[in-house]
Amino acid sequence: MFLYFIPGGSNAIDRAKLCEAGLGYVFGGRCDSFRHVETTRGPEGTGQGVLVSLPGENRLGLFPDRQKWQKVPGSQAFVGMYSDADPPAPRQLLQDDPLAGHEVALGDGRRWCVPIALAPAENDGQIVAYSPLPRKMGLDAAGKFTPGDIELKYEGLWAAVAAYQNSMAEGAIAAGEDAERFSFELDDEWAVDVLQANYRLGRAEIVLLGLLTWQGPFVQKILDAASDAPAFELLKKKLDSAGSSSNAGPPACTPATDRPSPT
Repeated sequence: MFLYFIPGGSNAIDRAKLCEAGLGYVFGGRCDSFRHVETTRGPEGTGQGVLVSLPGENRLGLFPDRQKWQKVPGSQAFVGMYSDADPPAPRQLLQDDPLAGHEVALGDGRRWCVPIALAPAENDGQIVAYSPLPRKMGLDAAGKFTPGDIELKYEGLWAAVAAYQNSMAEGAIAAGEDAERFSFELDDEWAVDVLQANYRLGRAEIVLLGLLTWQGPFVQKILDAASDAPAFELLKKKLDSAGSSSNAGPPACTPATDRPSPT
């Protein structure tokens, strides 16, 4: 499991203090109890602080010759893992309520469950998109229950997929009918937001595990899986074989969040 170092802390550290240290993505949910010990020195020459880990790591201490450490962006905290042991497994890093998704092999060679934020449906012979993400309950003007906003903890996932779709839309508009000119921008942060919906991972953990590579294929693989590209392609083939008009793949626009009703 990962180790976390918070400089200048005390043995009275609690979950709220861990979240204040920028580690809410690890300790902010209904996580199991964590272990912690004081240390007189930290990684990379930092002074005293507290070492913290989730259950599953028995060696809670600072051993620079057997550990790799990475500073957590936007925080004074560090995350580390043992270099002489197997890295944390995907199942050990799952969030409390992981979403269903596609298994995608990333840069470490292991398969990670990428949650689905966008899905296809057929409506009057056309492919339309909706979000299957959990949503709050809302009320309409008549006081009847309606689907509300996407739950707060999945807003980052939804925003990342919507941004990806918008980027592809802008690329399609710029290319016009010249397919060879089609290109679009990718933001690595979108992949982080997607993975974080299912796993206790941030940028530092992703670097330590080697999940992404510089200008490699994994960011787009993650975003395609979160956009449920395989399901869109299957539905397109079905409609094409039936002679219906359809779009190729996920719509290159910000999709609606409601599942359409059959007509």
